[in-house]
Amino acid sequence: MIVAEKLQRSALAATVTVLLACALALPLAAEPSTSEPAKATRVATLLPYVGEAILRADPSVQLVASVANQSGDPLPEGVIDLGSPHAPNLEQLALSRPDVVVADVRFHRSLTEPLSQSGAKLVLVNGSSINATFDGLREVARVVGNSEGMLSTIETSRAKLVALHLVDSPKVLPLFGSPGSYMAITPRTWLGDLLEEVGFHNVAADLVGRETFPGYVQISEEVLMTLDPATVLLVTHGSPQAVLEDFQRQAERGGPWKRFADHVLVLDPDRFAANPGLDLPLAAAELITLVAEQTTSR
Repeated sequence: MIVAEKLQRSALAATVTVLLACALALPLAAEPSTSEPAKATRVATLLPYVGEAILRADPSVQLVASVANQSGDPLPEGVIDLGSPHAPNLEQLALSRPDVVVADVRFHRSLTEPLSQSGAKLVLVNGSSINATFDGLREVARVVGNSEGMLSTIETSRAKLVALHLVDSPKVLPLFGSPGSYMAITPRTWLGDLLEEVGFHNVAADLVGRETFPGYVQISEEVLMTLDPATVLLVTHGSPQAVLEDFQRQAERGGPWKRFADHVLVLDPDRFAANPGLDLPLAAAELITLVAEQTTSR
């Protein structure tokens, strides 16, 4: 009897061992997932071209606040308007609850402290040249999560720009103007650098003097007398027609302005008054076409 009980217990133990081994060998049932989808990075920017790059290239990144572009077109629904790029509304910025804030190291230096106090990561970029513009966009793409969409779009835009190059180096004088005041645009600005990038000869490239903004040199009539551009490229933040009329009034008085009266091109402020970012190839192509058309029409 005792022997029989021992045999029964041994058989039961063996059965339990086999069942445990089988249970351990089977894959565990997956537990219901309680994790939420990855939260989109919330970005606020004080640079229109950065906001446009995000909207165009990466729907997984959420643009929550931006500044008005040169055209004055309203921002997309749901994006808070921060007003002027040079004097953004910081209260509205705080209300947008961004994870990342993008600003320009040259123009927004005085805002570095209040922007940093928001708790968001502050990314300072530099839009003063072509390479710096694309590098800044790449940095934004990295910070928001190595955005493949943004990186791909940036590389496509850069390649299109490289493909544009003049061989005859037309002489141009780029001026930034408002009625009664004109500044020469040097290669230390995005537009001046763009002109050199595609092969224009900027006759103001080596000018030095008082600069209201970095790279924009106040130009006198004495200096103008020494320059000999084939085309004057006139850029303005205000009404292009008003600036052109002022330029023509000055030309009628004589002096160096008179020499340029028939060689002035007023550029579209929507394209040229501020850095266009991913649309730099479009700006370059437009410059090439406008200057070529004016040259052949003389």
